[in-house]
Amino acid sequence: MLNFEEEVAKFSPSTEIDRATENLYDSISPDVADILEELLSKSDKRKNPQGNRH
Repeated sequence: MLNFEEEVAKFSPSTEIDRATENLYDSISPDVADILEELLSKSDKRKNPQGNRH
């Protein structure tokens, strides 16, 4: 029978998975920030079409 505690203690994640996850999150973060920045810019332009800031 398997001893769950022993198997978990032996476990080590694949370095390839770790690297892929890091790359995925690193590449998504700027994209999400860019999208939010664009949405906020568009929202600001709609509220203030002449570009005048209050």
